[in-house]
Amino acid sequence: MNTHPSVQDLEALLRGTLDEDRSIVVSAHTDDCALCSRELAWLKAEHDLFAQRARGVPPSEVWAQIESQIAARITRKESAPKGIRRILRDAFHSQQAQWFAVGAAAVAIFGVVAASPLSPLHKGQWSAPYTVKRSLPLPAAADLKADDDNDDNDADDADEKDDPTEDSVSATTKVSGPISVEISTSSAEVEVLAGPAGEAKLTVTDSPIKAVRLVPPSAGQSSWRLEFDGNSTLQVGHLQLLAPVGTNVQIKSASGDIQLANLKADAAISTASGSVHVKDARAVQIESVSGDVDLLDTVGKIDVKTTSGELHVSGEISQPIHYTSVSGDLMMAGSCRVASCKVSAETTSGSVTIHGHKDNSFVAKLSAASGELSGTEGLTVEMKRSPGQRTEWSTKVGTGLGLIELRSMSGDLQIEPR
Repeated sequence: MNTHPSVQDLEALLRGTLDEDRSIVVSAHTDDCALCSRELAWLKAEHDLFAQRARGVPPSEVWAQIESQIAARITRKESAPKGIRRILRDAFHSQQAQWFAVGAAAVAIFGVVAASPLSPLHKGQWSAPYTVKRSLPLPAAADLKADDDNDDNDADDADEKDDPTEDSVSATTKVSGPISVEISTSSAEVEVLAGPAGEAKLTVTDSPIKAVRLVPPSAGQSSWRLEFDGNSTLQVGHLQLLAPVGTNVQIKSASGDIQLANLKADAAISTASGSVHVKDARAVQIESVSGDVDLLDTVGKIDVKTTSGELHVSGEISQPIHYTSVSGDLMMAGSCRVASCKVSAETTSGSVTIHGHKDNSFVAKLSAASGELSGTEGLTVEMKRSPGQRTEWSTKVGTGLGLIELRSMSGDLQIEPR
């Protein structure tokens, strides 16, 4: 067999649906090919993982079984990519049960093929620059004025009032400046925008809830939280929060899209399948299963983990980026021209694409079993290859101030022309 079998053939082999002659050929190939043997082991592990999660098997037992299966099936003594175990283990320990269910369902819907290291389904193209997909009209200053009629409450108490429209409810809270807020949703969309300096206004539309409330931090806590008819999680609808510039946001969601804009603060987001759009933030930490992530003009450190979701970064890169994924791609449309631009990506099959800029200045490094470094016409490329080890390529763009590095099994590092 001169070529590697397709991921569809490996899937069919696992399911027992591959015809007998083809099954013999593919089985013989996986016995001799370390890369395909490893791929087959990971596919089987993924199948077992989601099947057992659906049956409610505890995560610790799932991982113990998966790791023992992989150890037994893979004779090559190269450790599994750190990113894979870390992504899924962190997800199991940090997400609520409903997020697990939706995440597993999302991967199941798109097929384990979509998360597979040899998958062709995640070579996506660069998307358009960030735009807010949906936004409630920004209210006039008079609409945000706090209700002064309640003199018995402290200055920081919430002045709650229902929006006059039938399909929305809202609450306005006086604040002394930037706050920290926690938001929890199931499939509701979330939109957090910069608002007036002295208030935070929460509006929910397209939802059956009757009341919303912003709850100040209790003793020993630092974050505000939201309540929807007394519950901490908004199931469906569209949530918009206007908060002072500098407000830090923590969001946990199952499948709703998330948009943050102009807060100039830190953001921590966990989602299963919803897309994430962040504009003009400071440090950003995001975990996603299949949802794509778009970041524009982020001035702080970026840490993104996905299973198959892509990461798109635009705007100048002046702080470290760490991206971990199974099959998701990292696409960079911003320039990398300073020493503090340090991009580190770890994937199984995900690739990195670097948009060309005339003032780019970085060293590009790729360490992969079968990936390629491309777009190096006119550049000097160094290659190191040792028996049984990944091949390492490196090249310098401009004066080589920054660093962009990809460690992968089969992912490519593409440098686009200027």
